[in-house]
Amino acid sequence: MALVGVRVLELEGIGPCPLAACVLADFGADVITVCRAQDGSVRSQADPVSRGKRSIAIDVKSPQGVAALKRLAQSADVFLEPFRPGVVEKLGIGPEALCDANPKLIYGRMTGFGQGGTEFSSMAGHDNNYIALSGTLDFFRRGDERPFPPANFAGDYAGGGMMLAMGVLLALLERQRSGRGQVIDAAMLDGANYTALPLFKWAQSGFVPVGPDGHMKASDFILCQAPPWSDVYVCKEDPSKPGTRQYMTVQAIEPQFYAELLQGLGLATEKGLPKQYDRAAWPKMKSRFAEMFLTKTRDEWAEVFRGKDACCVPVLNARE
Repeated sequence: MALVGVRVLELEGIGPCPLAACVLADFGADVITVCRAQDGSVRSQADPVSRGKRSIAIDVKSPQGVAALKRLAQSADVFLEPFRPGVVEKLGIGPEALCDANPKLIYGRMTGFGQGGTEFSSMAGHDNNYIALSGTLDFFRRGDERPFPPANFAGDYAGGGMMLAMGVLLALLERQRSGRGQVIDAAMLDGANYTALPLFKWAQSGFVPVGPDGHMKASDFILCQAPPWSDVYVCKEDPSKPGTRQYMTVQAIEPQFYAELLQGLGLATEKGLPKQYDRAAWPKMKSRFAEMFLTKTRDEWAEVFRGKDACCVPVLNARE
């Protein structure tokens, strides 16, 4: 595996930093998570992505614990810390302390708003705060509804954990040339903004409709469930799953895929159907599609569209 032989020391936290360490472990890195110890007891954060990692408990607020951590860092390739700016410096395990002793060390830092430069840097925050300030949250809307954060997927994980993992990998490549490590500052605000770059460019080009106030006009955007052929529909209740709501998702943007969708729904030969991009007819067609999806269960519709280029698939839950 690509990262076999790479040693990673991770200060345990929550959210994006554990995911970054998990990605590195998945590709062969030897990851040791440093859990908190206090008064002889381990205070684990219950890392949900601890697979492939080993762990050790150290009281990093004690001189003995700091000394032990520094010894571990001397033989590490990567060090990851998840705290707000200034915390590790106060503990005596900041970049200068560890990188001076190990010049090849790659020191990864995971923050919400970045290490400095704005009034937000030292403030507490969570996922939807970061993607809100990044401009990304404005894209998660439908119609005239308020923005709806996608759990902590866009900020913590896409903009945070995955960007930190990529930064570490790039630093490992660069170290092969220079022989030196470096500090990686991965801010979730910056990462969320970067991963949404195509959407921002589309807003400049007009593909993403933008109103006079600068906000996206979700009611006109084809990727935000504005048209009937780019939406999620509730299906007939499944007798084997009483009391549940099951859905099919549709995104038949191209004409040939839309034709397949109409065929599967039994509407291909219906007279008087409006053109696909007849926006005035979208509300009527949404109602028509909704009526059709209520005639079969989700699993029945899944069979209808199995193997078809209709861009129509069932919405599965995590267990499924």
